[in-house]
Amino acid sequence: ELSNHEALAQTVSGLSATIEEHTAALTGCGNCQIQLMTYQGNGSKSRTLTFECIPKFLFITAHNCWLSAIGGAQIGYGYYSTSGRWIHPGLTWSGTSITLTESTAAEFLCNGSGITYFLVVFMEKGTST
Repeated sequence: ELSNHEALAQTVSGLSATIEEHTAALTGCGNCQIQLMTYQGNGSKSRTLTFECIPKFLFITAHNCWLSAIGGAQIGYGYYSTSGRWIHPGLTWSGTSITLTESTAAEFLCNGSGITYFLVVFMEKGTST
């Protein structure tokens, strides 16, 4: 059984670790940069997009689809209304770029030929790699 002193030391140690974790998380608060952009779909089943800083979340939309992706995730999530299909393109993240891939159709990764797509990207401010 632990003495009162040992129990208190463990509690303080646990609280110190929690405070360090929270301090690290708070350091990033207010460190978000938003980039708005458009691109023209090229009909390819793979599309690489490059941003000013490291993307943490992005949202792509056009008249018939939308797609969202969280930084580091391997699969995106969206909807293609023309076919009534939920879409889940593959994602590869590298520095300030993301590559979307879809084996079925370019439209399922928001890259239909000649279609203008709109993006909102939330990035970690001041990061470039």
